[in-house]
Amino acid sequence: MQALHRYIKDLTVFYSQCVRASLTQTYYALLGWISFFVTVVASIVQYLGSDLPPFLQIMNSDAAVHLPLLLAGSVFGIRLLDAPYKRYRDEHQRRCELEERRKPRLSVQVTEPNGSDQCTTIVNETEGGYRFPHERLEYRNALYLTVKNNSEVRVGPCVAILTKVERKTPSGFERMNFAEGIRLPWNIDNLEGSLEQTIEAETHGRVWIASVDYNGNAWLLRDTEQLQSDQRLIFGESGTYHAKVQVSDGSSRAQSVSLELEVGPSPNQSYTEPGLATLRIT
Repeated sequence: MQALHRYIKDLTVFYSQCVRASLTQTYYALLGWISFFVTVVASIVQYLGSDLPPFLQIMNSDAAVHLPLLLAGSVFGIRLLDAPYKRYRDEHQRRCELEERRKPRLSVQVTEPNGSDQCTTIVNETEGGYRFPHERLEYRNALYLTVKNNSEVRVGPCVAILTKVERKTPSGFERMNFAEGIRLPWNIDNLEGSLEQTIEAETHGRVWIASVDYNGNAWLLRDTEQLQSDQRLIFGESGTYHAKVQVSDGSSRAQSVSLELEVGPSPNQSYTEPGLATLRIT
């Protein structure tokens, strides 16, 4: 019985809203084209008076008043019949828009200059609580992609897999053969512990690909002991590489990105400076 009362109440509220919306739309119609029609009729009758042609004599009768009322009633009836369907369409459209905003949407881009991150300093902290940066010899010029979550929900675990690598040679590009895709890390300071990443709504994460030393040698950012033997020499000496990275959010279709990496030695050939590196999406 309580469920029946709730159903009747919801139904009453729904149709009350339909009637209110129909009256509002009819009111605006009266302010608009219906009032314009009445003004035109009244002007014609006032101007011509008794000289109206026979087929316009109706304008000089009570029909000139009844016709606008009939039109207004017709508009209200049409609006009232259409109101439940319109409310359904509007609600359906809002739900579709909300679901679309909540769908995982990842975008991959290179945002840093030359696609590189200069990791040349560390920060030390004294016992007194002071912090200061200083250079370190264990520098890295690390290439990474920025993966942004453009949706309104958290996505993950996200996984980035290196699926293809080609090295440029004098005779063309030579494909590096490895049996399975290689997972890439999301944290340069925890390579093997960050092969998956959860990305919050409207934020981004970093997929780290390779580091470059002062000689221009590029190395995959993974612990070689954790890789298969055919995966340890994916990158190497300075030059140009083509690669493909597949990024997945764990629930929707994976996104494949084609990349070009150009690596070379540092300009001063100094072991305290990282080599040059450029990363771009092709």
